[in-house]
Amino acid sequence: MDLTWQMREATLKDADGLQNCMESAYSLYLERMGGVRLPPMEVDYLDEILKYPCWVVDAEGLILGGLIMDFKNEKATLADIAVNPKFQGQGIDR
Repeated sequence: MDLTWQMREATLKDADGLQNCMESAYSLYLERMGGVRLPPMEVDYLDEILKYPCWVVDAEGLILGGLIMDFKNEKATLADIAVNPKFQGQGIDR
């Protein structure tokens, strides 16, 4: 499914959509990990948006992907990046 999307800074209203996106992306690994949920599946994304620079890929209110950064000691770290599996292969992660 091709949608017109935009990348923008996340707002508090995006927390649930970002949670759903990350859950969908990381759930692909559940079987391989023996049912162990990976850390991004346990994050409070409302808290992440409040504390860290976060961006989302938005298509008419549907969150297709997300990116969370962390800046410490003059270094930038990509803390998390994911695209909902339903929308992978469309260049969203570029």
